[in-house]
Amino acid sequence: MARSIAQLSKSQNGIHGLAEITQVGLSKGLPTLISDPAGCGKTVFAMEFLMRGPTQLNQPGVFMKIIGRIE
Repeated sequence: MARSIAQLSKSQNGIHGLAEITQVGLSKGLPTLISDPAGCGKTVFAMEFLMRGPTQLNQPGVFMKIIGRIE
């Protein structure tokens, strides 16, 4: 039986304001794709997220940078 998005466990992220945007946090066990135009801060956001996870919240993370367009 599939769970609805409202039933998914959320993970803390340690980034002020992000909890409000993501409605408490990102879903545990699911990948999250961040996309926007070049130069908007996606990589900086990813590095901040990945540094806070292990150092503050004991959570692992993976960063994958895709070069090119996804269509």
